[in-house]
Amino acid sequence: FSTTPLAEPQENTVFFRQEIEIGSGGSIKVNQRYFASGSKEATLRSFFINFGPTETREGLHELIGKVSPRAELLNYTHSDPLDFKAPFVLEMTYSVSDYCVKAGDILIFQVPNIEEKCLGADKQERRYPTSYEPKSYSKKEGQFNVPEGYEIYHLPEQVEIKSPYFEYRSNYQIEGRMIFFQGELLRKAIQIPPENYSEYRKFCQAMVNSSKRYVVFAKTKR
Repeated sequence: FSTTPLAEPQENTVFFRQEIEIGSGGSIKVNQRYFASGSKEATLRSFFINFGPTETREGLHELIGKVSPRAELLNYTHSDPLDFKAPFVLEMTYSVSDYCVKAGDILIFQVPNIEEKCLGADKQERRYPTSYEPKSYSKKEGQFNVPEGYEIYHLPEQVEIKSPYFEYRSNYQIEGRMIFFQGELLRKAIQIPPENYSEYRKFCQAMVNSSKRYVVFAKTKR
């Protein structure tokens, strides 16, 4: 018997980019591009290898349905899942009417698909080690506009969380009428011993709360 060495986080990478157009009425149109490496890419390729066009479209509908039940898939393209000499890339466009929350002169927006999760961190305590996914690295980028007739009222502050188990960073930057988002997650641990679970859970809760923040727009005063 021999031991298979663990892959480094950068060998299991996910890159996700979104370009979002926000309408003045609160609708969004999203173009997103996704590619990966290592085990993450293998999982993505297998989906398109094993399913036909109808099942694929249904799977993508289910995926954007997590953003909103009113999400409408407009189109999608992907590279050949059997061409292992080239990176596999998935790109799709969808729209959602009334995505933003409106409250008087305020429009509340959350960048879709940026929430981070910690598997196995839902209980108060654990008696056995928590096994996690392989080490991995993910980077999420996005850009979106300030809706017509609005101005920025609140933008989430920069976040950086460092722990023995993972590292998480996110920030928003303004350039004219565009806002750019960037988030990074580096998973360093594949198993959490029971004696470390309480500390791990606190870091997880901090990351989850930080990734669910909102951008707030206010109507421009005349």
